[in-house]
Amino acid sequence: YNGGLTTTSVGSTVGLNGTINVSGGDFKLGAVNINTTTVLDLDGDDNSLTYTSFNDGTADGDLTINTDGGFSLNNSTNIGNGDLSINVDADNDGAETLTVGVSPTASSTVYSGSAASNDSLTGPNSNTSWTVTGTNSGTLASNNFSNFANLTGGTGDDTFTFSNSGALTGLLDGASHSSGDTADYSALGAQTIDLGGNAGGVIRIENVTGNSNQTLLGAANSQSWTINGADDGTVVDQETSASVTFTNFGNLTGAGSNDTFTFASGGSVSGLINGGGGTDTVDYDTNNISGVTVTLNGTNTGITNIENLAGQNTTLVGNAAGATVWNLNASSGGTANDGTTTVTFTNTTTIRNGATTNTFTANGSYSGTVNLTVLDNTWNHTEGGTLTKGSVTGDGALTIPDLNAGSLGINETDLDLPTMNNFTGHLIIGGSLAPAGTSPFYNAETIVINTVSMNITNDIVSGGEITIFAGDIILSADITAGGTIGVTAAGPAVDPGALGNIDASARVVRLTAPSSETPPSGVIIAEDDITASDNIILAFSFGEVDVAIGAGDEIEFNGASINSDNVTDADLEASLTTGSLLLAGLTAGVTNTFSINPATALIGLETLAFVDVGLFEEELTLYGQIGNGIGLALAQCEEQEGCAPNVTEDELNTLISTIEARIVELQRRLVDEVNEGERKELEELIKGFDQELQNFLDYRQQLIEFLAAGEEEEMEEDFEDEEGFDEDLDSLLEESEVTETEVDEVT
Repeated sequence: YNGGLTTTSVGSTVGLNGTINVSGGDFKLGAVNINTTTVLDLDGDDNSLTYTSFNDGTADGDLTINTDGGFSLNNSTNIGNGDLSINVDADNDGAETLTVGVSPTASSTVYSGSAASNDSLTGPNSNTSWTVTGTNSGTLASNNFSNFANLTGGTGDDTFTFSNSGALTGLLDGASHSSGDTADYSALGAQTIDLGGNAGGVIRIENVTGNSNQTLLGAANSQSWTINGADDGTVVDQETSASVTFTNFGNLTGAGSNDTFTFASGGSVSGLINGGGGTDTVDYDTNNISGVTVTLNGTNTGITNIENLAGQNTTLVGNAAGATVWNLNASSGGTANDGTTTVTFTNTTTIRNGATTNTFTANGSYSGTVNLTVLDNTWNHTEGGTLTKGSVTGDGALTIPDLNAGSLGINETDLDLPTMNNFTGHLIIGGSLAPAGTSPFYNAETIVINTVSMNITNDIVSGGEITIFAGDIILSADITAGGTIGVTAAGPAVDPGALGNIDASARVVRLTAPSSETPPSGVIIAEDDITASDNIILAFSFGEVDVAIGAGDEIEFNGASINSDNVTDADLEASLTTGSLLLAGLTAGVTNTFSINPATALIGLETLAFVDVGLFEEELTLYGQIGNGIGLALAQCEEQEGCAPNVTEDELNTLISTIEARIVELQRRLVDEVNEGERKELEELIKGFDQELQNFLDYRQQLIEFLAAGEEEEMEEDFEDEEGFDEDLDSLLEESEVTETEVDEVT
């Protein structure tokens, strides 16, 4: 029919059979019985098909409706056991809408759009279940649909469930009401669900469900996110007040405006929070959510494109994917830059290095923990500003170069070291290593020394390896390490005015490190010499010390030293002769060391009556260290032919006399003391000194026996020489007698 067709004027139900094609106008039907298979074709995008009802006819006929435009199934449709097929946009030339206002009754129902267009399917104004099982295809109230890029719910509560490879290339619209529309993507793989009304996203949906691999993208306006469960929460548009409850989304992303992500009790995100554009904030402080670990560009509460982190006893971990630049400038805060975004953090009581290169600056305000777990950490210190008033922990490395390439003081006004007792990694001061943090230091491929002179007046204490570089070093404080102590004065290799001297003349200093042979407990290198080396106590628990000096002389350390010098680490020798130390400009060679055991480190006898008990306790420890050194020396000499002990009988007599004097003084104090606690302390000291006295008496006896045995061996050798001479003389006399006999016979 060209020009349209109207049957509503017939006045009663019309029976339809076969194919009816209408073009050039609208197709208007009243009540229609579908008697046999019927096809209704309406040509023209602007023409419409309307009806009063479609009814079951005499033979359960099938009904197919084809329209070039859209269609509204908004009246009663019950064709019994017939099949219903509705196809809109049959000419594939526009974006058409099929509205299913009333769900039909049929043996099967199929709704189809155009594969080449951006058609829409709108559901009824009742609670409706939708599924999306393929690209732009699925079911509406159990009836199949295909080729609809856009789905729109009615005024009831719609549930859109995605499964298999379900996806929409257009928009999912929950329609205009504010109750319970839900979109469930939990069965799908990793993808982004866009709440901003963009293609492939959703709009006017009150509930959305995903999984830990998926990302929820907020709308373009500023959004307020609240995370109140494990990957759960709500997001509210700050302009429209539209609210979406989300469930099981492992990743949250803001759009272009200012987003705030606030954590409530029990809230957590297993993946990444991405602020997107604008100035964005992650907030643990408002609801007092304490003790969370946040990682830049990481997972398990990772953040990226976040400009503000309001923590609450929070741990911030640096960039998981690259370098991090840190500036610690507040009591519990500062900034961290991942190369793209600078995040300002507050109430953050622990910071941890990122995965690769980390560079730190600090003004001395930060009081939290700095946890170092990788090797490439550099602190560019500010004079008088410590890295943290708290502590440094971890097993990585911390390099502290001298950016000024001049004089560096280890003290409160220059390089103010933080507490590092629980740091078991490698501390490098005055230069750098490549690869960063190489242990031991002389195995590095490249050594750069940029400190001309270093004055150590504050103790250096770390639970790990300590390496110190400079042109010249004044050593006026103790160094305590949990690994190898390396002290290198490189001299002119750093600056033409540097000598390469280690100067310990100011006071007795103690280097304390655990016992180790390879690598050694201590490595001391001076391009020139070590001044007042006998002021240096090597408390290495009999561990090895390797020393290299340019002067070439033997080095004498303090007699209280407990170390050995039996072997030289082959790697150190290689570094000095062909490797990184040579390339750094050092020419010092390995030398021998020794130490004697004088009592010079002990309190003078004339001052005993004026010292407190605490000093006696320190001395008791010192006597034990001296005694251990003597005992070891005697034991080594017993095993080595030609060995001479490094202690004399006179020195032992002096030590024994000083111990006896201390026992007398302590016994005098015990007689006068009435306080029971202090009496017990004195009794313990007397007991300890008595034991040391016995030890030194034993050492003296061992020395006497050792020397006596040596004299006896010499006498035996002399006796053997005399016996040999007598034998030779007898032999000569016998030969003489034979000669005389022969002469007589000839005569």
